[in-house]
Amino acid sequence: MQEKLYSKEFVKWYDELYCDDKSTVKEIRFLDKLFKKHKIKNVLDIACGTGRHSIGLANKGYKITGIDLSKPMLDFAKEKASKLNIKINFKIMDMKNIKLKNKFDSAIIMWSSFPHLTTNHDIIKALNSINKHLKKNGILIIDVNFSWKSLSKISKNYKFSIKKRNKKLTIISKSFLDPLNNITWNKTIYKRSIGNKKLPILKDTNYLPRRI
Repeated sequence: MQEKLYSKEFVKWYDELYCDDKSTVKEIRFLDKLFKKHKIKNVLDIACGTGRHSIGLANKGYKITGIDLSKPMLDFAKEKASKLNIKINFKIMDMKNIKLKNKFDSAIIMWSSFPHLTTNHDIIKALNSINKHLKKNGILIIDVNFSWKSLSKISKNYKFSIKKRNKKLTIISKSFLDPLNNITWNKTIYKRSIGNKKLPILKDTNYLPRRI
């Protein structure tokens, strides 16, 4: 049985198990230090997902706008922020075609979202769109989250599990490399269980590209 990937139900699992709390804390600490140094006040969080960086930065006092293409992700981010009584402006939007009225001191693209733009045309289009929404001398931070350790897994089946309390998420991925275009292609299956109960399997319907 298969459930649609990034559905409302899976987003809860993604946020709880796939987004490492320790990594988020370290990343927020790094961004906060950088923003204080450059007197950043308002930030555009691009491909914000479930809002872990948006909420963490807003909790530090920054004015945040978060954009993402996924409605279930944004709905979950809004719900989390509301429960914490944190005000963040979340919008469904493509980084290649940002349409906001205000400009920002900084824009961030965290956790390998940017490499999913696999053509020079899309990359340039996104950078131009972002640049239009940055103030003069504004700072753009792009986290590619890709290492030689990750590269070693390409063209292999790899599997790992994440556990939290009685929940378990097992991720099985097949990858291969297109060296002429510097693109990796990944197809992933997500197996979930709560205790001894197995939940519907989730999987990518197609191979997903990512530029390296």
